[in-house]
Amino acid sequence: METLKKIGDFLWAGPIVIVFIALILVFGVALVSVPRVWPWLGIAAVMGAFLIGLGQRMNGRPAGILIDSRYKMSLSRFQMVLWTVVVFSAYFTIALPRCLPGGLSDVRTAKQVDACIEYLKDQDSEEAKGKAAEIKALKEQDLEELKQKTAELNALKDKGSEEAKKKTAEIKALKDQYSDETRKKAQDECTPGQPLNIAFPPELVAALGISTASLAGSSLIKNVKGGSPVKSQRVTEAEKAKQKADKELQAAVDKLNAAAARWVDARDAKNKAEAELESSAPDAREAAEEKLRKAEGEFRTAENEREKALTAWKAADEARATAEKNLDAVVTAQSKGSSLATNDSPEQATWGDMFRHEEAGKEKAIDLAKVQMFFFTIVVVFAYAAAIFGLLTKEAALANPLGVDFPTFSASLNALLGLSHAGYLTVKATGEA
Repeated sequence: METLKKIGDFLWAGPIVIVFIALILVFGVALVSVPRVWPWLGIAAVMGAFLIGLGQRMNGRPAGILIDSRYKMSLSRFQMVLWTVVVFSAYFTIALPRCLPGGLSDVRTAKQVDACIEYLKDQDSEEAKGKAAEIKALKEQDLEELKQKTAELNALKDKGSEEAKKKTAEIKALKDQYSDETRKKAQDECTPGQPLNIAFPPELVAALGISTASLAGSSLIKNVKGGSPVKSQRVTEAEKAKQKADKELQAAVDKLNAAAARWVDARDAKNKAEAELESSAPDAREAAEEKLRKAEGEFRTAENEREKALTAWKAADEARATAEKNLDAVVTAQSKGSSLATNDSPEQATWGDMFRHEEAGKEKAIDLAKVQMFFFTIVVVFAYAAAIFGLLTKEAALANPLGVDFPTFSASLNALLGLSHAGYLTVKATGEA
């Protein structure tokens, strides 16, 4: 049965994973000519559909991915899912086209040249540092030329002349892009660029870390308080003992039925031999008596076997009753030792669980720490999604050969988010809201 379940899971998961990967590639690669915002939304939808399917398969609910081990909707899981879908769908959207031929632009600006120099300087090899020095030397020549042209422009008396306008344009081009020689050198040394140089800002890393730590801390607190329905070792051992007792009882029943059948056959054979002896002729009496003695011996053997099987059945039945009683006692003890409210099945989970108090007997009370964390999560995640939307509209930035930086946000916002999570975990630990 377990083998069939594993085969069923494989037959379900295999095609789903293949379709998931195929759709990611379709949105990320095949639709490379479409504005990046639309593939991002498509990949986010595919990830969401995958998580919905996973929840349906495992818990029988579309929102099953949000149901924790107590069969309650989890706010920590909700915010983790939001961050995962928003951030990593954007990462796929940016990274996949950059890995294609022609996915990266040339080094075109002074800012990119400076970034190339810094990138090479950060490398461990002396060769890379030497290349950085060569590009920097060319850059210094450009800066000297820039000073010279600026001085020439300042020396002109008529600032509105054609010569002054031409000189101004040259200065601007040199300032914004450096010379063709410098840019070509940077192009040769820093490209074919760094397609996977996609940087997460420290604020985003901190936000993701806070969410992960909150989920882990939440689960730890639940387990410490005994609120997790994950089976304890005692319950698991008691279940195994009962399963073993059930198998032994079934085996004893089978043996008892077989022994009873043999006893009935031996009894019938004995009765038949007795009847034949009574009706036998004098010359056949000795043979009939011998047949009866043999039938009586087989009957006694069958009767002994039946008594042994009956005794074994009684012992197995008592052992099974003891194992069942022990299992009930262990489960009851664990249930009484829990201070957190639990459901009996995933079907009982509701969206209101994300805002309810978790202590047993306080389920109808609203946990304000959860409400606060919910609003913080919604505001920060959707605001960050809007920032990503803005980034995905800048095709030049997405094709930057020296890398892409995800949007940043205020460190103070991270502090508020961290305080909200700390308050949430504190309430969860103390049981007071």
